[in-house]
Amino acid sequence: MSVIFQQEGNFVVKELRKVRDLSSINLKSSFEKENLSEDKIFFIGEDDKDFLKLCKNKFDKTFVIVFDSGALSVKNFIEAGYSRDSILAFGLRNLTLDDRQFLDSNKIKYHEIKNVEDIEFACDGLMEFINRPDSNAIITFNLSVVDPSFAPSLIESVPGGLSSRELIYFSKRLSLLKNVKVVILKGIDYEHDKTNKLITSKLGAMVVWEFFK
Repeated sequence: MSVIFQQEGNFVVKELRKVRDLSSINLKSSFEKENLSEDKIFFIGEDDKDFLKLCKNKFDKTFVIVFDSGALSVKNFIEAGYSRDSILAFGLRNLTLDDRQFLDSNKIKYHEIKNVEDIEFACDGLMEFINRPDSNAIITFNLSVVDPSFAPSLIESVPGGLSSRELIYFSKRLSLLKNVKVVILKGIDYEHDKTNKLITSKLGAMVVWEFFK
């Protein structure tokens, strides 16, 4: 198991150390191709474009779930060469006209948060989408999917998102899938989080922690 993080002294990693012995985990503050030899890889940081390309070359038949308020993470996967029909975005609520046109023209599957009425049923659908025979799965958690009242230190704060409890519910259930090979966590404003008791970093650690179990 590898954890790759882009910020020295990353607060999410510090929070993880409080609940888990990380001595057996390969911790890296940068990534190279050889860092991707582990059976499960965690990436904590914003600039994931090159990382996605390396994962594309490593894992065959990959399905992707993106938790995000907008379409940028989806665009990163498309630019990295992932198949359009292998991506499902969830929690969107901050789409520009260009974003919507991009998603629709590329026939990307996506669920806007305003249309989600039953969290358990929605999670069933996400699990069914990525739990395919002989497949691998990547899950991106951009914490902008969470309502800023639960995560005050976000790079992009958009009202009307998931609660922290709902996001942890998703991560807990998705962590049960054996084909999840990569988990990406992004969207945290670490400088702002210093003045907010690291609440958002702690939430990020709780999400990642579910996949450590």
